[in-house]
Amino acid sequence: MRSGLIQLALFLAITATVPLLLRLEGVYNHQHKIGLVDRLRRENPEILLIGNSMLYTRIDIDELQKISGKRISQLAKGGGASACWYLYLKNIVAQSGIQPEQVVIFFRDTILTSAEYRTEGQYGDYLKRLQEKEEPVMNQILESRRKSPFGLSSVVRTAYKIDSRPHIIQSSIHDLALDITKIDLSKKKRKEGMNTRFSVDNLRRDLALENADYNTPEIMNVEPQQFTPAPGSSFLPHIIDLADKLNTKLSFYQVKNAFERTQRPLQESYIHYLRKLKDYLKSRNVLVLEESVKDIPEDWFAEGDHISKDHRLEYTRLFWSHIKDSILATK
Repeated sequence: MRSGLIQLALFLAITATVPLLLRLEGVYNHQHKIGLVDRLRRENPEILLIGNSMLYTRIDIDELQKISGKRISQLAKGGGASACWYLYLKNIVAQSGIQPEQVVIFFRDTILTSAEYRTEGQYGDYLKRLQEKEEPVMNQILESRRKSPFGLSSVVRTAYKIDSRPHIIQSSIHDLALDITKIDLSKKKRKEGMNTRFSVDNLRRDLALENADYNTPEIMNVEPQQFTPAPGSSFLPHIIDLADKLNTKLSFYQVKNAFERTQRPLQESYIHYLRKLKDYLKSRNVLVLEESVKDIPEDWFAEGDHISKDHRLEYTRLFWSHIKDSILATK
């Protein structure tokens, strides 16, 4: 009887402690953050664009600098969302010491107030590379928005890192895949080839990569009905506060989804959401710019809501002609 209890106790102890001992927590890679900070210091932009692929598949930075006569930089990550943009301002822009005249954030749909969107898995790994060791605002917001899996408490999830993907394992598998493919090329060349092959510009036009789980009001799955600007559940007010501290003029540029640009019926809840969002931004003295869809030919689009590489220069010129008066008037 006693030996059975001892065995049971050992089993429970091992079950509880081994995952803690073996977990491979994503390493905070400060080199990426340092690199972004150094780049911004070198470029010292007058206008800073922030966003995801809705930005970098639309704007050619060299062309925009040429036609605007401004120093312009961008911070963009495919699949990035409001948590990423908050960290860009807090840990990259603020730490760089630059003071751009304008910061323009590209957004689509309800992404500005969907705090938990794209904060886990590979996206969570990227966010770690932008974080400081302590991120109280981010932790508080995500904790309030996420539901505990299987009813587990936040303490347990934090201890076992249930919400994060083991970054080291992921990298190891990635490196192994590179090691066993095309051995006649260096790993660097193979990595560059894979990045090029699977970039947005080389996808089939009938695919919807980034839009697969977050696209039009009809299929959005991140609470399009309710606008929530509360500081405890959204990064939006913190983004605005950071811009105020940086003494920079903040603007949001709304990229239109396929329903909006083809004038198909929109959900009433989505229309109401956008109205509340824009009223809130106006009350915070933040400019909202909207993509001029009537001027964009449908054949300019590639995958989903992305602009084809062949038409990026044209879009950039159209973008600047559309926003320049509003931007320059808010100095």
